[in-house]
Amino acid sequence: MAYGRIDKQPFEVKDYSFDFSAELEPGETISLLSCIATNRVTGVDTSATIISSDPAPMVSGTTVIFWLENGTDGERHNLNIRVQTSKGQKLEGDLDLFIIEER
Repeated sequence: MAYGRIDKQPFEVKDYSFDFSAELEPGETISLLSCIATNRVTGVDTSATIISSDPAPMVSGTTVIFWLENGTDGERHNLNIRVQTSKGQKLEGDLDLFIIEER
């Protein structure tokens, strides 16, 4: 499915969203979600340090909202957002997260 890019500075803690409306039928809702972050160089799961658990990722209508935090200048992470819907669809979106200290 969709693919995008996010640039974030190491200090920032910000909310981001991923909209699945183009993939959902009228009346279909998101019933389950997961957000996973993986360091693009090492392959290590970085979800616990990059994706905030307070607040945890959540669904608002057809959109998944998640908060990103931490990171070190120069890091690159893959964010994988997976949802299951009320009609049984399993959808996935990927985002590239670049940690960039702007000077």
